Amino acid sequence: MTGRCRDDGGGRAGGLDGLRGHLAAGAGGHRLRFGSGAAGIERLEASLVGAEFAPHRHDTYAIGVTLAGVQTFRYRGEPRHCLPGDWHVLHPDEVHDGRPGMDEGFGYRILYVDPYLVQQALGGRTLPFVADPVLRRREARSPLWAWLRRIDEPLDDLQRLDLGVLVADMLEEHSAARPSN
Repeated sequence: MTGRCRDDGGGRAGGLDGLRGHLAAGAGGHRLRFGSGAAGIERLEASLVGAEFAPHRHDTYAIGVTLAGVQTFRYRGEPRHCLPGDWHVLHPDEVHDGRPGMDEGFGYRILYVDPYLVQQALGGRTLPFVADPVLRRREARSPLWAWLRRIDEPLDDLQRLDLGVLVADMLEEHSAARPSN
């Protein structure tokens, strides 16, 4: 399974199902709905109201879009906020948490993509580095939304490769060091 989730101490939590283990004890309501995936790709829809994720990390890129409410998380030592329509890009093995930024909670959809797929799509070039993990709605009109909107539809091998290319393109577009042509 892609998306291995680990606590901030490096202990394995076991796949995206491990996210449930990172919800703070005694926290309010949450809903995690796993969509259809493919080798190296997982899709998830989540909503949290009065609940939060403890610090953890993934073995994958985590690229998501906030659908409702305010998503708040700590990443690279700083608080971050995503509003509806904002995207977030979290690099593999980087510690983050997550919580609602308002009492009504928040909802999002997210892709977990194996860095190997991105590397393949880049033809072996260096993986791009996105310094600012929050891409404001006006900055990110991403074709990835179609793949998140239909998270229950199966992905065949060609779609899996297409999705890898779209992720690589998004990372390159928003990276600090753009590739030279």
